[in-house]
Amino acid sequence: MAKVMQIYLVHAEGDDAVREKLTTQARTAKLAVEFTYLPTKQPWLPHWKASCRGKILQSSGAIVLLTKRAQDPAAIKTELELLSEIDSPVMGVFMEGRGIVPEQLRDVPVIEWNWPEVAKFIQSLGRGMTANA
Repeated sequence: MAKVMQIYLVHAEGDDAVREKLTTQARTAKLAVEFTYLPTKQPWLPHWKASCRGKILQSSGAIVLLTKRAQDPAAIKTELELLSEIDSPVMGVFMEGRGIVPEQLRDVPVIEWNWPEVAKFIQSLGRGMTANA
């Protein structure tokens, strides 16, 4: 039985449809992956930030879903900062056409929505997990 890997999803509040697009595609492709995220953004609360850090630490990597809502840096800033601190593998994905790349993603791959490329990133995280097992 394949080990299920955790991927942390960063997305702005209200971007449930784009998150569902990604998770549905992964289910259809039968990837052994579970996605975790914090739907309510409350970075000013210490317990929220601790919960976010914990979820990221338990994940093999992260995917940042970039939309018009995510263009407000405050919407996802804390999550991006935590990813950077933890040095987690990250991929940014523009879900509604190209936009502004947040400063925290300047050094990671950022693509327009392209399922084969996203699947390749997810699978690369699984290979790293297997090597460490």
